[in-house]
Amino acid sequence: MENGHCENLIIGKNLFSTLLGIEKASKGQSVLMLNDEKVGNGQFWRHGLSELEYAFLTQWGEKSYSLNLMNLEQHRQSSPYQLRLNNFKIELGNSCFQNLVELLRKVPELFRFFNTDIEGIDKEEIEKDFDNYINQIAVECFHFRHYQNFGPSVFSLKRPWIVDLLYQFFWKKLNEGRVSQNFNFFHQFIFLANSYFHPFVYRAPNEIETLFVVLELLAPRFEFDWSSIETSLMQDFLSLEGEYVEANIGEWQLIKSRPQAALLDSFEGVIHPGHTFIMGNLQMESLIGHRTDGQCYRECEVVVRPDELFMKANRGKRGVCTLDFSVGGELPFCIFKDKGDGTLELKIPFKEIEGPHFPTLEKIVVESLLNDRFGLNLNLRPDHIEEVRFTQGQWIFGPHRVVRGLGSKGQLRSKSKQELSLKISGEPLLGPIEYWGIERNNGPGLFGFLMEFKSLV
Repeated sequence: MENGHCENLIIGKNLFSTLLGIEKASKGQSVLMLNDEKVGNGQFWRHGLSELEYAFLTQWGEKSYSLNLMNLEQHRQSSPYQLRLNNFKIELGNSCFQNLVELLRKVPELFRFFNTDIEGIDKEEIEKDFDNYINQIAVECFHFRHYQNFGPSVFSLKRPWIVDLLYQFFWKKLNEGRVSQNFNFFHQFIFLANSYFHPFVYRAPNEIETLFVVLELLAPRFEFDWSSIETSLMQDFLSLEGEYVEANIGEWQLIKSRPQAALLDSFEGVIHPGHTFIMGNLQMESLIGHRTDGQCYRECEVVVRPDELFMKANRGKRGVCTLDFSVGGELPFCIFKDKGDGTLELKIPFKEIEGPHFPTLEKIVVESLLNDRFGLNLNLRPDHIEEVRFTQGQWIFGPHRVVRGLGSKGQLRSKSKQELSLKISGEPLLGPIEYWGIERNNGPGLFGFLMEFKSLV
């Protein structure tokens, strides 16, 4: 960066901002990555990755010769999870065959629809066909598809019969609910599964989104040591002469409503970027005024210490739970995880509201846990609750295919009261600025984001 000028300014520090920085720097472009606290770290996924997303990132590593992405397997471990809805409980995230058997055991209507003796199914053939299918999609989408031509045909390529059967079943059940305008158990089940997989949740999934959820339900799920991976990727970025600064943007300098420079609150002072990328969650008081065509929820994190009997029965468990009356409500669900030290970590979304209401929200969250609103059967007392804090976590609950990132327009904030309107969901309307975060998600899930993000780099 010379005299405060750089070709690319990347705001936000996370896996994808680092990948973008590496791609730009490897082409000889100057890159400044800015860790601005007004941009959250970008929770593009919630709890690990499925086999499909893992396969896509591996393809990315092979294309870019990044050993850190090519060797993701060294940083992964199996991460089974539970979905709890009322008295219904199912554990998935294991192998494809194990997940299939669990679905058939726990969902009687699916078992009747399946109409096949599970004992007569070749386990190895099921696993092999599913793995080949997932890898085929990853290769096809990474090398031969752009987000603009990403559609149901991608998933129809030699689709295994088991995937096709489960898709037909869930699509039939979802359509029955649409016709009767009654959001039945299967709508709630899909909603709950989506809530665990991704921070953007469709209330009425379409054909491709339903198929994608089926793949997520069948696929193994993995946790990764992202801290080590991102540290290694950052070293790659810096070795390519990329620059990294921990600073905030104080204001934008605008000329005729066009961004000319960003004034940092550090010794770097004024930065003149050729192109700006905002990567991550946007906080309530952000460097961009924005709106979202969907219901935005923030996250409350609670640490509790239940009795020993509960922890013994749920040792090592994680997942998401709710009661049907709370789906889509003020506190729609609770994501739980055994921390391994006798405590349970709970993440609870709450509807975003303006103003200093956190004390009131804390009271509401605590009361919901004491009253077992989420159906975890914790039997908590007030002294069991060790910590309550509000995080940068975020969910977007959107209507079907309506959310377009930040909506059609956003405004850059400037102390001079000037505003810059820019198009977020596609090419900038005024000024070379692009936003990439969960508000932009056009589906399906993280895989859809990966597809669109690939077109950027």
